[in-house]
Amino acid sequence: MKYFKQLLLLPKAFRLVFVLLLVVVWVAISNFHQRNVTFNGIIEKIRYEEPKHILFITVNRKEYDIEHYQWHPNYSLAVGDSAVKKKGEEGFLLIKSHQK
Repeated sequence: MKYFKQLLLLPKAFRLVFVLLLVVVWVAISNFHQRNVTFNGIIEKIRYEEPKHILFITVNRKEYDIEHYQWHPNYSLAVGDSAVKKKGEEGFLLIKSHQK
């Protein structure tokens, strides 16, 4: 709380630069994390987190937030489909299963 009060005493321009710097760092860390995730396997479970409707899939017993990965939005995910995400790529490949 002490640092927050000191931040409020700074001129407006410095506060704006500080907030923008925090946002840039946060986006860079998030992007770095997304690019370093890798998975390859069959989708075991799909869930949406409320209220934001964030999409999670479970592959090889590990859950992944795929909300920010690039994939074709016209394809619906289903349990039994295969998902492949390689390290360093922004998107993932969805391979539909032929099961009904």
